[in-house]
Amino acid sequence: MVIHVEPYVASASIVMLVNDTLVFLAITWKLMGNARIDSSIRTGFRILAFGEYMPALSKALLQDGQAYYLYVFSVVV
Repeated sequence: MVIHVEPYVASASIVMLVNDTLVFLAITWKLMGNARIDSSIRTGFRILAFGEYMPALSKALLQDGQAYYLYVFSVVV
């Protein structure tokens, strides 16, 4: 069992998590522009969380990115 972890090991995983977060947010922001409706706060959340009002390919990319980010976040944290 590992009791002590060097700081550079922990920082490497944090840097990877920050990078994945920024890439996920950038891709999500661009995919939200493909929505077929003007977004208010409520519809913006529905687009962000569920991919509603999006074309099929954009919705599939969004949901795949969400699954990947959930996996990465659960592994790192």
